[in-house]
Amino acid sequence: MNRILAIIILGMLFLSASSQKKCSKAEQIQRFKDQKASFISERIGLNDAASNRFWPIYNNYSHKKDSLIATRSMARRNLETNMANLTNAEKEALVDLQIRLR
Repeated sequence: MNRILAIIILGMLFLSASSQKKCSKAEQIQRFKDQKASFISERIGLNDAASNRFWPIYNNYSHKKDSLIATRSMARRNLETNMANLTNAEKEALVDLQIRLR
């Protein structure tokens, strides 16, 4: 009896987990950005004229920030994976880059 109950419960868990909508990472990021934009617009009370001026500036800032974060992450990964193969000058350059990008 316990075995049957356990099988039924596991089956229900499997079905509920597999039936949930799967989104790609890009879709999740885009949905988050849309929700963030909606929240910011509502929170600071942007009208159409202000919104047309604000969002290009904010998107440019956000893109630059994301680019700096990606560059810093790449430098950190490069330092971690190639530690033995890098010269001291290369190591110092990567560490300096990480510090400058903070």
